Amino acid sequence: MTLPKKLIVALFSVLLVFAGCSSQKQEVTDADLYVSEEGAFKVYFESEPELDQQIVSDATLGDIPLYMFIDTITSTELFIVSYADYPQEFTDGADKDAMLEGAANGALEGFGITFPEVSEKVALDGYNGFHFRGNSSEGFYADYYNYLVGNRLYQLLLMKESSYPSEENVQKYIKSFQLLK
Repeated sequence: MTLPKKLIVALFSVLLVFAGCSSQKQEVTDADLYVSEEGAFKVYFESEPELDQQIVSDATLGDIPLYMFIDTITSTELFIVSYADYPQEFTDGADKDAMLEGAANGALEGFGITFPEVSEKVALDGYNGFHFRGNSSEGFYADYYNYLVGNRLYQLLLMKESSYPSEENVQKYIKSFQLLK
């Protein structure tokens, strides 16, 4: 069974509204990182990511472009980085922690994870974020992070079928994520 990529892409669209490839350890260097100038980030991908853009419509927020970078690591594991820009007037007065937790809760619901093993606040370069690690009744295991940088929401998902992604892959993929200065 392979991960339903279309389902994952659709779930990331919904989440916005809710406001180990190798067995040998490989060190990731800056030269190995994929750079998205438009997204203002760099991160490790095993291969050139598939790019997808969708418009997410919300009655309150309007139409918001969602940009996704999808790397199918194996037939049972994938890594997605996405970002979307909320209207500035929406984020200026908003409770940013509540927005991040709401997006994470939407992800939990969307992935069918009822009791995450880990649910915690995190930070990246001084920007608040949220992390959860959990599994669904369908047999998918996820490490999910999000960060709110100004009015931009970044979401990172490492998902695997039948077991959690290895700590090595969490380090290689998710922990390689960097904001461009």
